[in-house]
Amino acid sequence: MKVKKKDCFLMGMLFLAAFVCLFPLLVVVSHSFMGAEEIDQAYGGLFTGTGKVDLHLIPAFFTLSQYREALFTSPEFYHLFLNNVLISIPTLAGVTVLSTTTGYGFARFDFPFRRLWLYLYLLAMLLPYQISLVPQFILMSRMGLSGTRWGIFLTGIFNPLFTYLMYHFASELPKEMMEAAALDGASEFTAFCRIALPNLRGGAAAVMVLDLVETWNMVEQPMVFLQDRRKYPLTLLLAELGRAETQKVFVYTLISLLPIMIVYVGLRNYLISGIEASCIRE
Repeated sequence: MKVKKKDCFLMGMLFLAAFVCLFPLLVVVSHSFMGAEEIDQAYGGLFTGTGKVDLHLIPAFFTLSQYREALFTSPEFYHLFLNNVLISIPTLAGVTVLSTTTGYGFARFDFPFRRLWLYLYLLAMLLPYQISLVPQFILMSRMGLSGTRWGIFLTGIFNPLFTYLMYHFASELPKEMMEAAALDGASEFTAFCRIALPNLRGGAAAVMVLDLVETWNMVEQPMVFLQDRRKYPLTLLLAELGRAETQKVFVYTLISLLPIMIVYVGLRNYLISGIEASCIRE
């Protein structure tokens, strides 16, 4: 079968895009097996002012010393990793529940100024997060929640992007299903739990994956809301590591990626079916 020039061009662009996306991960993986001296030689120019970087993917000397130090001789790593869990998991659960119910409410019910509220959600979704960070900090301070994880949790669960996403998923649900449930005597809550929610699993899975990536890697929120270093997540440790600990950045980064990868692998089928479910037809 003869391959067309157009197909070759598209395949080439695909491989190029894949390489650009995967190259940072390849760097992190390969550099995590390099020793401290090799890392210092490769990136020392960034700290001396020359700006020169000796970037190579194959370690001159393969070593597991960085993993041994991170996993067995660095209790701070486990403490900060636990802080990530304590921030991400409650926020993940809250934003999934709230965005699913709110999106379903927008799609299911007709109430005054409904379209105006949708436009306001769209406007909030388009605004850079840094603009809303200051008002959120002022609000949490007046509520007495500044310096606590509750400040991050309460500001994190109200995500207009995920609400708007779930609104579109819920809008594709056939109205006849909900009307049939009402004729059978099912309450609105029962119809939501037994009919709507199973059909929204794909959308909820997409929200969970996207929100986990966002909350697990957040930097600005804990930096603004938390003043106690003992409550810092792992992301702030990565931002603070200096030249003497550059080699740890790659190891800590790779280990911190594992929960996201596990969740993605576990929910990838729901995520794909959720994207396809946006095309549900009556």
